[in-house]
Parts: sequence; structure tokens; C-alpha cells
Amino acid sequence: ERQRLQFAKDQQAEVSGLLSKNQLDRFTQIALQHRGPMAFSEPNIVAQLGLNTDQRTEIRKRLSNYRDPFFPRPKNPPFDPSDGEKPIKKFPFPERDFRADDQILTDFLNLLSPEQRAKWKEMTGEPFQGEIPRTFLSPPRRR
Repeated sequence: ERQRLQFAKDQQAEVSGLLSKNQLDRFTQIALQHRGPMAFSEPNIVAQLGLNTDQRTEIRKRLSNYRDPFFPRPKNPPFDPSDGEKPIKKFPFPERDFRADDQILTDFLNLLSPEQRAKWKEMTGEPFQGEIPRTFLSPPRRR
């Protein structure tokens, strides 16, 4: 998670130099929309929304339940023991249904006060009309 956050900071700094203020503001809104429910795990988002202890606890609990069904880990790695324990294929991760993100985000927004929901709306702006590829690529490794 720290590596992802550092990568995001580096990327934000680079993008900031390429975009106008308005473009950067909109880019930030779209990036937050893309994060969906996972944005609620980011300390700066928690602070901007002014989440109280009960809200943070409930969101953390729901996030832990949210992750497992979508990213199940195989019980046993797919190794062929007769082949010297070499992997025979990559770990099978099922296709993720991103519609669930919308439901979980709605659940999170229902935990917020009207003022906090208004702040979230301000932070995310108008819904992005277009396709954002949802990938699970790791940030590039630094040498």
C-alpha cells in the first residue's frame, strides 16, 4: 500500500506539470471516482470528509469484507508436484464484477452526514462519462 501511495504521489507530481489547474482538478475528481469505495481507506480522504471514529470503524469493517470476495486467494497454489514444484499456471483470479463497487460506495455514502455527502460530491464532481480501464497492474519497480 505504501508503494502504491508513493507511486501515486510521483504520478500526481508529473501530471501536475502537464495539466492546467482546471484540468488537474477534474483529473483529481475522476481519479477519486475511479478509486470508488477504496478511496475511503485513504487518510487524506478520511480527513477531508471529517469522518468520525464510528464512521471510520464501520468503513474499515466493511472494507475488510469487501476485499475478500473480490480477490480470493487460492487455497493451494497450482503446482504440479511431479514437476519439481514448478508453477503450471498463474494464480487464477476470477473476473471481478465492478457493479458491486457502486453498491458498496452507496453503502459508504449512507454512513455519511448530509454535509459529508455534499463534500464527497464536491470532491468527485460530475460522473465521468467514458470508459476507464480497470487494471491491477503494479507500479513499476524502482532500480
